[in-house]
Amino acid sequence: VMKNNAIQSPEWLNKNAIYQINPRTFSKEGTIKAVTKELTFLKELGFNIMYLCPIFEEDDCDNINNWSTRQKASKTGNPKNMYRMNDYFKIDEEYGTMDDLRKFVDAAHDLDMKVLLDLVYLHIGPNAPIIQKYPEFAKQNSDGSFICSEWNFPALDFRSEALREYLYCNMVYYIAVIDADGFRLDVGDGIPIDFWKEARRRIQAVKKDAVLINEGSVYENMSIAFDSSYCWEW
Repeated sequence: VMKNNAIQSPEWLNKNAIYQINPRTFSKEGTIKAVTKELTFLKELGFNIMYLCPIFEEDDCDNINNWSTRQKASKTGNPKNMYRMNDYFKIDEEYGTMDDLRKFVDAAHDLDMKVLLDLVYLHIGPNAPIIQKYPEFAKQNSDGSFICSEWNFPALDFRSEALREYLYCNMVYYIAVIDADGFRLDVGDGIPIDFWKEARRRIQAVKKDAVLINEGSVYENMSIAFDSSYCWEW
């Protein structure tokens, strides 16, 4: 069934190697600009797809009660966790600016390389302005406090149509304006598949070969929304 019904992914995804980049540790500078300078070298190594770990604005609250278990265990004392977003529409100053990201994508495309960005939609930072303005975007207890995911960050509530529209706009922005080629979906199985199906329709209305790579193990969803999945258990 999978062979007959799986989504037909573009050749550029099927026939290329992906290089995952955490800008914070990739270089001494830890910036998008520093990664951009190395694109030619990475191309020469044989990589044609650049996958950036999250580079969006992070929640910098130093209250460790809102830190993940792994964040506490790292003992770095750094409140900024790239998977605890503060604003999906901003680049974290640690990594650079939106213009830096745009130049990175342009430079990659000049080398005939593709770029994937990392989306973290399962949860959000506890102080994110969007859930302060629209608390219904996050799951809540009866007393109005936020319900957290297993990583101790407020879980987004996909029953909210307004939240969905907000996130669709976010995805379309990075495809249409920044010219990214697709996304890696953090804990994609934790989000309703109908959201991803509609998201795919919208981004491909802008760029027909845009892709979605899922972090998860519900492989039948590759016939609905995902170009690729990798085993969550691993």
